[in-house]
Amino acid sequence: MILKSIRLKNFKCYEEYTQDFDLGITSICGENGAGKSSILEAISWVLFNFLPYSASSRIIRNGTKSAEVELKVQSSIDGEEYILKRKTQGQTNVFSLKNKSLITEGVGNLQQWVRHQLGLRQSDNLSSICRNGIATPQGSLSLDFLESTENRRRIFDVILGLDEYKIVHNSLGEVLKIINEKSNDLKINLAKSDFAEEELNKVNDEVQSKRKEQLDLKIQVGKLENEINQLSSSLKTAENAKAKFEEINKDIERDNENLRLIQAELTSLLERENEKKSLDNSSEEYQKLKNKKKVLIEQKKEFDVLTTRKIQLDETLKLENENIEKTKIEIKKLHRIKEEFKSIENSVKNYEVLTLKEKELSKQKSQIEAELPFKQKFQDDILNITKEIEQLSEQINDVQLKIPWIQTLEQLERKLDDKRTEFNEVSRLEKQKKEIENDSVFKTEKQNWSIEEIIQELNKKEAQVLENESKKNKLEAQFEVNKKLLPELFESIKCPLLDETCKNLSGKIHELSSQERIYVQEESLKTQITEILDLLSNNKLELDHFKIVHQKLLDLGEVNKQLVGRSSQDLILEGKELKIKVEELRRYKLLLDNLPQTQKQLDKFFQEKSNLQLRLIELTHKENSFIEINKELKNISEDLQNLKPIAEKALVLKSEIQKEDIFQSVLNEQSLKIDNLNKQLGSTNDNLQNLVSVPEELNKTESNLESLEPIFIKWSQLAKEIEVIPELQIKKESLDKKLEDEKCLLNVIKEKLKDESWISQNSELLQEKQKEFNKFAGLLHSITYLLKEKEERQKELTQIQSEMIKQKDELQRFKYNEQKTSKMRGYFKELSIQMAKRYTKKISGKSTNMFREIMQDASYEIEWTEDYEILMYKNGQKLSFENLSGGQQTAASIAVRLGLLQELSNIRFAFFDEPTAHLDVERRNQLAMQISSIKSFDQLFVITHDESFASQANNIIQVGNN
Repeated sequence: MILKSIRLKNFKCYEEYTQDFDLGITSICGENGAGKSSILEAISWVLFNFLPYSASSRIIRNGTKSAEVELKVQSSIDGEEYILKRKTQGQTNVFSLKNKSLITEGVGNLQQWVRHQLGLRQSDNLSSICRNGIATPQGSLSLDFLESTENRRRIFDVILGLDEYKIVHNSLGEVLKIINEKSNDLKINLAKSDFAEEELNKVNDEVQSKRKEQLDLKIQVGKLENEINQLSSSLKTAENAKAKFEEINKDIERDNENLRLIQAELTSLLERENEKKSLDNSSEEYQKLKNKKKVLIEQKKEFDVLTTRKIQLDETLKLENENIEKTKIEIKKLHRIKEEFKSIENSVKNYEVLTLKEKELSKQKSQIEAELPFKQKFQDDILNITKEIEQLSEQINDVQLKIPWIQTLEQLERKLDDKRTEFNEVSRLEKQKKEIENDSVFKTEKQNWSIEEIIQELNKKEAQVLENESKKNKLEAQFEVNKKLLPELFESIKCPLLDETCKNLSGKIHELSSQERIYVQEESLKTQITEILDLLSNNKLELDHFKIVHQKLLDLGEVNKQLVGRSSQDLILEGKELKIKVEELRRYKLLLDNLPQTQKQLDKFFQEKSNLQLRLIELTHKENSFIEINKELKNISEDLQNLKPIAEKALVLKSEIQKEDIFQSVLNEQSLKIDNLNKQLGSTNDNLQNLVSVPEELNKTESNLESLEPIFIKWSQLAKEIEVIPELQIKKESLDKKLEDEKCLLNVIKEKLKDESWISQNSELLQEKQKEFNKFAGLLHSITYLLKEKEERQKELTQIQSEMIKQKDELQRFKYNEQKTSKMRGYFKELSIQMAKRYTKKISGKSTNMFREIMQDASYEIEWTEDYEILMYKNGQKLSFENLSGGQQTAASIAVRLGLLQELSNIRFAFFDEPTAHLDVERRNQLAMQISSIKSFDQLFVITHDESFASQANNIIQVGNN
């Protein structure tokens, strides 16, 4: 992504500000408090939702309600340009300039779009990346790396996403704590449940024994119960038959009495039925009169309603006639007011015309008054444009004079490129020279020898090696001859004291036999060969050493030849001088390229000056007319003052006249209402005429009903009494049948009750069986009660055992989860360590390349450790961050932060806010040169009040308090 431009509105100190951005290094310069950092804060707020303070209201300009930032960027993905717009109170969106369409809305969606454009993961913390990589706040560039290990981890774990692993690691620790607590609780419960298992086994045995006893008792009780039931059934049958005989006798007597009563009641009811039939005609006439009365009552109600309505309509009609008379009187009054208004209408028209004229003249006066202050401005603008014309003319003349010099620009640029190439070659040779001089082999006491002395020493050492090799070959040949002469002697000769091969017999050689002397010679040869081999090895080492020194001297001589009269520092100074000349020529070339536009601007200024002069003449004429307008306005004001009372009276009369239409409308409505009331009154009278006879007919009907009412009451009573005749007839037939059945049953029971002795014998046997049954039933009840208690305890213990099994399974599961969680916790801890190693190793490599690019020295190496500490290596010598100079700390901090950006994203821009703070003048200039040598980023912005970057920057933005 490339930043193209920014527009600020009411953002901090900026009321309205627009600035374009170019590629390369841009220096944003200005005094303290001029608003340099505000530009960085605006970009950070839009792209990364980051501000260096918590209250976003601080970005709103004093006296305004909201701030707005509009950022134009070019995508690195599709190369298209987009507008990113954000307000403190309002919409946040991304707009495509190519398609003229809205891409997305909302702060969250904008952040997702930015992550995609910058090649970041959706989970990456944009605020942390901005704060620690892209736009580190002022003063934090190097200080973050001087923090404690814990604080450094807190800062950089977030940007690398490693804090998530630590959060998971800590969360799993809490889970392990909970699992251990649960496991301990389960172990305590399981220890308690061991006693319940022993009790359960005991209760199971008792339940089994009691169930056996219960079964035996149930069999005994069952047999006795069957015998008792059989005897009871037989005795009960006999007793029931005896009771039944007596009961049936009583029923027969009761049924005969009921039958007699029913017969008498039935005879009485039949007589009443005949009497009812004689009253049927009178009852029917009564019902007809009653229905007729209901109809007449409804008609009487309607008659009363119509009478009331007629009275109301008469009263309403009278009131409406009175209202019409009042309305007519008001209309006559309004006619008189209308005549009065016509008499003053002309004066009112004059007043209105004068009022309009006064407004028009006042408007003209206001316009002229608004334009008159511009007279001085036009005069000032004419002077300013005249100065601009003179400056542009001088600039055009200056550029035209510089044209021959500008034509040498390409030659100087080629020469500058040649200087850069030569600088790189000289730097390489100087580095090679330092490597040779610092070589451990070369740093010996012989390093000051000349090449001729080294060659002589080499020849001498080679001769010694050849001589010693010759001696070695001779001794080895002699050794082989002696070995063949006496092959067994080497193993047979022993020392009489030590019982091993003797190695020091040379002092007694004259006392030994020939074989023994050969053996001694062999031992001597061995010793000489060993000494020769050691000497030969030392000779070869010295020879190799001098060969290396010889080669280093040759290489150093070659490098010195190539470096004769050449120095990287001299080339840097020459390159700076050339660069200053080239930059100056480029500025003039740019002016030359813009010369046609400058000429157009000059013509435009001439045209503006001419237009302003015409406007000045026009304003002079308007100033004269302003005086005339004042005079005319004064006369109109006097006339209006005289006509104002008449106009005010006319307004009052006019408002009264407007009421005429209202009263006329009311009069029409009232007339319609009277017509409608007359129609309703006529309809009501017609309906009343039809219902005039209803009250008299209703009185006659009521009189007839009163005469027939006693007859109808008696008829109703008779009808109600004879309703039970069918029921009594059915009841009589039922009793006749029942009496016949009871007599038959009575004869059957008499036969069954002849044998009385059988009943008494079986009654005594039943009592004995009942006593025995009660005995066994009591035992069964006791056993059943005990068994129930044992079974309930058995259920409780079984439930406890079941819970114990579940708790054992749960305990095993907790142990498994504990092992798994502990393993997972260790995995996440190791993963965070490995990821930190992986990230820091990669970033160290990128930071080293960046630092070498900044320092223009390949002998440096940067290591960013797993604890986020910066270590520097110079020719193998380790330097901690605290021991580096201020400039080295700043350069190393920049290298690590830019390396971090390269590793995590494809971000190609960065900001440095006051990077030269706390540095002296020399280190400021050096840092400016170092930053200007960074080629890995498309855009680098340096926010500073220091002028050191002005000569090194490709673009300069000057910010002032105005």
